[in-house]
Amino acid sequence: MYKRQNKLFGTYGKVLLFSNCKIGTHVFKDKFRAEISTSIQMMFTKAKMFLKLLEGSSHTDGTYSLHHLIDHTVLFTIVRTAYEQLCAFEVIYVLPDTEEKRIILQNAYIASGLKNRQKLFTKEALNRNRVLLESEQVIIDDCKKQIHETNLYKSLKEKEQRLLDDEVFNKGNFQLYFDEHGKLFPHLGWDQIRNYCNLSTDYLKGLYKYACNMAHPSYLGLIQYRDAYKDGSIIGWGCNLNCVKACS
Repeated sequence: MYKRQNKLFGTYGKVLLFSNCKIGTHVFKDKFRAEISTSIQMMFTKAKMFLKLLEGSSHTDGTYSLHHLIDHTVLFTIVRTAYEQLCAFEVIYVLPDTEEKRIILQNAYIASGLKNRQKLFTKEALNRNRVLLESEQVIIDDCKKQIHETNLYKSLKEKEQRLLDDEVFNKGNFQLYFDEHGKLFPHLGWDQIRNYCNLSTDYLKGLYKYACNMAHPSYLGLIQYRDAYKDGSIIGWGCNLNCVKACS
């Protein structure tokens, strides 16, 4: 099973590396294409890190030794963040089918990220980084200006405009979706995004919730970890293949 997974992930990694080389490894004048390239690099890195951790680790204190240690909960933390990265890529770079949708989604992504970072600062940190915050606020204001200037935003009802602004500039969410008629879906959950993407939804169905349960210190993670080492062997890897099949 491990060799099969290694081969699948190896193929997936090659596809990502090839895609990144084709899109470009040089510096882009177009910031949009540069961000696509960086996003693909991040997905490639996650695949490689998963493979590295799948090799396992060992420990010895001179008297006792443990070999091929694998912590499922750590692996599923990577599965979870890889799933979110894939969904974010779809929401920002794939789903927008018009230039104005792309402008709104890209600027929502930038502004929400900067707003969320500001929430991490303590009062002392805010005072120390006043210049940085002011420069980032200029970027956030520019993102809002670009969104508000689109005809798509202007076509929304006032209630929908307030909802979009609240999601992006107050709550720090960027998972917006516009259907073919321009109707706004203001905040897609990570487990909902797959329904709007050209992905293998049968494999992804429930994957995010499962990965969250495993990544958090839940009882499910505990019993999965315990049962994996029954009889001194690693078992129960089948569910990990879902992520690979969905992205193949």
